[in-house]
Amino acid sequence: MDGRPRLTGPRRPLTPEQQGLLDEQVRTVRYSDAAAVLEAALQALQEQQHKEEQARAEIREKIRVGYEQAARGELLDGPSVIEELRGRLEQRRELR
Repeated sequence: MDGRPRLTGPRRPLTPEQQGLLDEQVRTVRYSDAAAVLEAALQALQEQQHKEEQARAEIREKIRVGYEQAARGELLDGPSVIEELRGRLEQRRELR
């Protein structure tokens, strides 16, 4: 055993495209063998999933804050916000 995790469960053959990508990664000497490629790919997948979960948590927090603000009556109506933004834009244009 080399310390690497072993695949379990049903196996399916790689498509020719998948095999080509795998071979290319090994051929370019970026990875020593197919297992190293798979290990790097799984690590990248895990990192991506972690980033996505962080983003979801941030969105949930913003929604929670928004609900609390709404419950306190701290709402803005759309037309007023648009008018204020247009005024700010016009001020910036005048400063140029």
